[in-house]
Amino acid sequence: MEPYIIVTNQEGWRKEFLLEKNLIYIGSAPDNDIVLGFEQGGGVAQRHLQLIAMPGGYRAVNLSDASIMMGDGQIEPRFAVDVGDGTNLVLGDFDIIFHFDEVLAATASGTSPSNAIGLRLSLPRTVILTPDQPVEGAVTIRNLGTESGVQFLLELEGLDPDSYEMGPGPILFPNAEKDVFLRLYHPRKPQPPAGQHYIRIRASAPDAYAGQSAVESREVSILPYYHHTLRLLDASKER
Repeated sequence: MEPYIIVTNQEGWRKEFLLEKNLIYIGSAPDNDIVLGFEQGGGVAQRHLQLIAMPGGYRAVNLSDASIMMGDGQIEPRFAVDVGDGTNLVLGDFDIIFHFDEVLAATASGTSPSNAIGLRLSLPRTVILTPDQPVEGAVTIRNLGTESGVQFLLELEGLDPDSYEMGPGPILFPNAEKDVFLRLYHPRKPQPPAGQHYIRIRASAPDAYAGQSAVESREVSILPYYHHTLRLLDASKER
C-alpha cells in the first residue's frame, strides 16, 4: 500500500493524498503535486514543502520563508528533516500527518533491503482484481550502487504469468531510475482462489550486484469469478 498523508484544517475539512512520486511539492500554487488552496485555509506559501522519497519514509524540505512546526520542534527555512509514520507538520492553517504503517508492514513481511538496488511499487491503495478491469501501476527501479550500465531483472511472484504484464528490467547508470509499467489481471480461474493474496516484486542485478535483491510486497483482493454454460435441450427428443 502506498504511503499517504492526511491533511486537515481548523474547520474540520479533511483529505487524504497518496504519495505516489519520488519528488512531491506541496503549496498553494496550482502547479504543485498537492495543492492546499485558499478555499480551505491560509498561511501556505506558493511552494511550501518538498518531499523526497527515502528508504522507509520521506525527507521534508522547507521551501518557505517561515518555520514549519513539527511535533515539539520545527523545520527552519531551507532546512530538511526525515519524516516517518505519524510525523505531524503544520503548514499555515493545515495539519499534515504522515502514514507509512502499511509500507513498514510490507517491509517486515518480505522486503529485502539492498544498498545497491532501489525498488518502489506504485499501485492503488486498495488493489481489487475484477474480471472486467485490470489494475495498472508502475515499478520504479533505481541504481543506488556505483556500477555503470547495470542490467536489472524483475520477477513477480503470487500470480501466474498470464495474470500480469510487466515491462523488462532497465539498464541504469549510478543514481539513475526508471519506471516500468505493471498491469494486473483477474486470473479468471479457480487458482488462486478468490480472497486476499500477496504479490511480491523482486529486483536483482546478478552480474553487477551478486547476492543482492530488493523485494516489495502488496496485498491484492481477487473477487469471485463465475463462469456458467447454458445448454438448451429439445424436450421432444427426451420423450
